Parts: sequence; C-alpha cells; structure tokens
Amino acid sequence: MEDDPPLSPSPLPSPAPTPIEDNNEPNNYALLIIGTITLFILSVATVSRYGNLRSQPWYVSTVCIIGWCFPFWIVLLLPLDISSTVYDQCEGDCKTPFSHVSQAFLYVAWRTLYWTSFCLTWVMIPMMQAYVNTGDFGFTQRIKSAIQVNLRFYSIYVAIGFFGLLYLIFGSGYNTREKIQGYVMAMANSWGLFLVIVFLGYGLVAVPRRLWIAGNTKRHLRQLYGNASKAKEDCMDSELEFIELAKTMHVIEERTARSDPFVRNRVDQMIQRFPFVLDQDYGDRENSIRLPQTITEEYLVKLSKDMIIASRLRDRKLALWKNLLNEAFYLQDIISNKSNTDHRFHSTLRPLVESTQWWWVLRIEPIFHRGVAVFCALVSICILWSELVFNVKNPVISLIAIGLKACGLNYATFMAFFTLTYMCLCVYTSLFKVRFFNLYLLIPNHHTDENSLLWFTGYLCKMMAPLCYNYINLAGNSNGAEKSFMGHADLVPFLGTTFIDWFPVVILVPAISAYFNVGGRCLSICGVKDPYDNDDENPDFEGPGAISADIADGKALINEGRKDIIKSNIVKANDSM
Repeated sequence: MEDDPPLSPSPLPSPAPTPIEDNNEPNNYALLIIGTITLFILSVATVSRYGNLRSQPWYVSTVCIIGWCFPFWIVLLLPLDISSTVYDQCEGDCKTPFSHVSQAFLYVAWRTLYWTSFCLTWVMIPMMQAYVNTGDFGFTQRIKSAIQVNLRFYSIYVAIGFFGLLYLIFGSGYNTREKIQGYVMAMANSWGLFLVIVFLGYGLVAVPRRLWIAGNTKRHLRQLYGNASKAKEDCMDSELEFIELAKTMHVIEERTARSDPFVRNRVDQMIQRFPFVLDQDYGDRENSIRLPQTITEEYLVKLSKDMIIASRLRDRKLALWKNLLNEAFYLQDIISNKSNTDHRFHSTLRPLVESTQWWWVLRIEPIFHRGVAVFCALVSICILWSELVFNVKNPVISLIAIGLKACGLNYATFMAFFTLTYMCLCVYTSLFKVRFFNLYLLIPNHHTDENSLLWFTGYLCKMMAPLCYNYINLAGNSNGAEKSFMGHADLVPFLGTTFIDWFPVVILVPAISAYFNVGGRCLSICGVKDPYDNDDENPDFEGPGAISADIADGKALINEGRKDIIKSNIVKANDSM
C-alpha cells in the first residue's frame, strides 16, 4: 500500500546515559566544520538529483535534506569520535591529533543526531507520506486523513506490543521495568543490526562487481535491449490508465451541476489540484466514461487519490523509458566509435566532441573501472573477514581493528573515514535497490516522487545507528561518546547464546547469494526475468528462446526511438534556418 509507514525499527539508546566529562584538552573543529558543510552540500545535491526541489513541497525537501545529511554525517563524526577517544585514554606523552574534539561535544552531537532521526523516522516522515498520498481536499482534511492512516498502523503495533508485554511478564519472568525496557531495546538492536548485515553483505559483493563489468559495453547494451520491451509496455499501460482517469475528471467537471454547491466546490478543488484534465484532449468523445448516479465526496476523494498514484506511475515509467533510451544510445555510440581512426567521438544525436572523450571512454575508463573494482574487492574481503572474527579478542585478528591501531591517531581518522564510507556505500546502495512491488524507486534527473523520497529517507535514518554500532564492534572501540550514549546493547538470547555471537555469520548468506546470483538463477529456473534487473546483478544473461526474442524486440524499439530523435533534430534544424 502507498500509505504504509516505515516497517523496521532502529536501535534505542540506553536509559539515562551520563554525559562524558571534558578533560580540557585542546580541540580543533576546523575539520569537523569543513566536513559538515561539504556533506550538507552533498546531501542537498543528492536530494536535488533525485527529487525536484522546485516543484515538490518545501517541507518534503527540508525533511529529506536533513534525513540524508545525518546518515552521511556519521562518516565524519564517528572517525572523529574514535580518534578523540583513543587520545583521551592515552597514557603518557601523546601528541594531540589534528582532528581532536571534546567528548562533551561528541555526546551532544550523537544525542542530537539520534533523537532527530528518531523523530523523523517515526513521526514526521510517516505523517508526510500519508499527507502527500491522501486524496482529501483542504489542509485540515488531509491532516485528519494522515493521522487516521498512521493511527491504524500504530494501533497494530500497540496491540502486538500489549500481548508481547503480557508474555514477558507472565511467561518469561520479566516483571520489572528495567528488564522489560532492556528486552525491548535488545530486540530493536538485534533487528536493526540484522538489516545492516544483510544489506552490507549484499553490497560488499555487488559494488565491486558493478565496477568490474562497467566496461563491458556490449553485454550492458544487450541487457538494455532485453529490458526495453517491458519498459515500453509499462510506459504505455501507465499512460492509458492516466488518460482514463483524466477523462473521468473532465466529464465530472462538465456534468456536475452547480445546484449542489458542496459537491461543486469539491469538484472545483479537484480541478484546481489537477488543472491539466481541462484539456480538450481528455474529452470523452466516445461517451465511454461511466459515472455513478450520485457524485459523493468519498468518490471524489478516491478518484483524486487514484489520480495521484496514476500520475506518479506515468511520470516514473516515462522517466525509466527515457533513461533507458539515453543509456542505450550512449552505449551504441561507444560501440560504433571503437574503430575510429581519428580518435574522436562521433554521434548522430549530438555534436562532435574532442578526442579526449574518445580516449577516456574507450581506452582509459574501462581500465580505471577494473582497477577500482579490484581495490574495492580487497576492501570488501577485509570487511567481511573483520565481521566474522571481531569477537576474537585475544589475539585481535579483525583487520579493521589492527589497521586503526597501526595507523596512529591522525591516520586512523582517515582510515576510519574511508572504511566507514565504503560500508555506508555498500549498505545504502543495497537499500536503494530494494523495491516493494515497485512502489518506491529512486530515479535520477528529478523524477523521484515525494513518497519514494520520504520512504528512502526514513530507512537511511534507520540504518544509521546500527551501522555505527557495527563499525565500533569492528574497530574494537567500546569507550567512545557514541557508545556512552547508545550504551552496550544487551542483545536477545537466541538458541542458547547471544545474537552478538552468531549474527556476523549471517553476512555470509547475502554475500554468497549475491556472488553466485542465487536469486537470479532461481528466477531463471522458473522462467521469470526481472525487466529492471541491472546487468551487473545477472551475469548469466545469455540465453535462447524468449530472452532472445526480448532482445530483438527491444533493439527494434530502441533503434526506432533513435530514428525519431534524429528526424526531430532535422526538423528543428530546418525550422531554425
């Protein structure tokens, strides 16, 4: 459902944490300030790339920028926390690191970071999702509808929590507030860490693989050919559904009498929200639109909500089709330019460019991608090993913990920044590939709708706290400000041991599944092919039968689209002469 609130909880901090006292050491906030400004600009640019800051509501843009800035900020704040904590605990003559900040500041920063994200995830974002999805008229009615939607879902959580509380009190012996609160916190931490491990395990394989095959132009183009037919079909279906609803609204506007001022007022509000339906192209010339005998407010609300969804799907499918065409055109140009003797990039769709692009695209970029892929694969192996062995304390064999200790205070900051950034990249890119029945998609070039943008913002905030907790375990640092605020999580007992003892092994499941493409192979056996599955996730793309037919049909559609654009460019050129 479009109104679904976020599903997965995030870890809760320990009760009544005690702030860390400052030791009056010299502090240097220059790196923190510069890094924060840079990350804020990056967050604004990223939200602007996917969403549309000019057309979408200002409150959606504000929440999304804050919600994307905080998950990016941890790659700066946590390394500073680790290096500053190591220095504060150093015995003897230790040189102050250039990035040292006070523990008091770090504690306040973590507290602000966590509770702001918590409020965004559980209050503001679910309310905004319901508000932008509702078809009601007027601010008050939309707010009322959004509250009702959230109350329905949270009442389910309350009911489940009530029966769970009865079980804890009478069935498990948790009869004190401290025990119950600790158990609930443990459950939240366990679930959050489980999600992070699953996304991380998948991303540690998917990111290097995506880079490795980025230079395989022919294979990527064949994948686009295979996806083209389904993408074009989806685009046409969404257009037909949109036109049908627009015709219905057009007919309602023409036939609704002004003798009923209340209904007429609701119709006028609906037309004000969707003014494009007044276009004569949406007139019902065939008299095919059937309306109910009585137009009620409930009918208009449902019709408006259906139009919201249809408009999103139409814009989304059209954007996906155009992106596929542009990418296919570019890959076709790369293939056709490989044998150019003048070493210049020729294209029938754009002017001739300098030879530097030819050298970069056809000679340097493939080698560069392969080199970066090998480097990322080595980093993935180090992180995977550290996840499996970080519980071994004597001797310490976690590669991340050994590396941080060997680097010293200053260089440890950079190493922690790099490794944590790479882990965030793996987790977040895996999250971005999650699709619940294609309801939520991130589409670049300002084509992501508000509901999808808010949904991904909520999950970015949820991944933040467990990701920090996981990295601290890998680093072997248990005394920082983040741990002081979050506390040492007492995790849920499971099968006679604790979650902390067995959960690192879980990372092997998504990692091995991604490496051997288990999901794609199972779907292939069943004859099912995901039309939006990228080539980097399906190495066994080659295949006879239906797939070959899809490739042939898709190639014809893409070539037809290329011819249409060439004709359009010729017409424009002739008109301008």
